[in-house]
Amino acid sequence: TAILLAKTPPVLTSVKEILEAGIEEEECKACIKEFSGKTGGNSKGEIQKNLATFLLECPYGVVVVEDVVTTELLPFHNAMSEQGGLTYNGTSIPGWHATYVLTMAMDESSDVDPSNEEECARTVKAGLVEKLTKRYTVEFANAFRRRIDYVGLGRN
Repeated sequence: TAILLAKTPPVLTSVKEILEAGIEEEECKACIKEFSGKTGGNSKGEIQKNLATFLLECPYGVVVVEDVVTTELLPFHNAMSEQGGLTYNGTSIPGWHATYVLTMAMDESSDVDPSNEEECARTVKAGLVEKLTKRYTVEFANAFRRRIDYVGLGRN
């Protein structure tokens, strides 16, 4: 399952922090892994290694990708695909059991109508494709968009 959470600038709390706040057992918090292009370690190889290691330990874990536009997406795209996964050290690691929560900053001026779920999803996904085509091909941006199952709007 892949969820795209569109956040406007006032929403500063990380999704990982919000998820961890609702969990009492420390061992369960280990099954939430955050990736972010803003924190470095953003090469494809490094992300694939970290994602593969996490999915081996927590195949049903939650993968949080903060600011999807600044993060290298190919390893996530492969893992999020139907029957998708990664190959690491010669081992196939399934990725389809995990839940992926992707965040994207939206301009405050974005014309997103939260009262119309389908239109909201269409607008946010179109914004994602527009932003991704600055770094990737249109084909990749559209393929990545199709991996997203749900769209939500972040709130304070």
